[in-house]
Amino acid sequence: IYGASKLSSLGDLSNLYTRKLTAANASRLTELKVGNRSSGYFNPNLTAVSIDNCSLLEKLILSNCTGLGTGTQEGDIKVLNLKNCFNLKEVYLEGTQLTGCTLPEAGYLETYVIPNTFTELKVTNQPNLDLGSIQIQDKKLKDITNTDFEQYLSSIQTLNIQSIGETITSTLTSLERLVISLRKAALASIEAAAILTCT
Repeated sequence: IYGASKLSSLGDLSNLYTRKLTAANASRLTELKVGNRSSGYFNPNLTAVSIDNCSLLEKLILSNCTGLGTGTQEGDIKVLNLKNCFNLKEVYLEGTQLTGCTLPEAGYLETYVIPNTFTELKVTNQPNLDLGSIQIQDKKLKDITNTDFEQYLSSIQTLNIQSIGETITSTLTSLERLVISLRKAALASIEAAAILTCT
């Protein structure tokens, strides 16, 4: 795209059923909609995404791109790299097959919707995010209990949530590794409501 470095939006790309997306030169993008959250939509074609240099990106929608994360072809991704997207506020990845997402080490994230295929959930230094803002498919993380575990959390082997606006109060079992680190301000809100068993 000529002049891609000056674009802030590409509009709704979901109806193009994109196969591969590289937005390395579109450094001023603030919104990127490649998937669609609507019921009945799915794009099995998209298998690779590269948006490493989109530091101004605030909203990313890859919802229901069912081929993303399958890793069936050379160059396909399983883990989405967003570590340089420092201004992200909303990320929608539900309906993909991704196994993880590398977020910035700190930022302004307010909404994070992920698929139930993640093997690692890592969120650090996102003070605008709480457990009601992290959603696995259609379920908020704070509402997940043992009865929901098989459907929403059975694939997660590592849970690492650090310095967000709220602590974990749900009961999570069968995790192989759990790391929780909170800022001093968040420590005041800790309630002894979580029973965590690591096996």
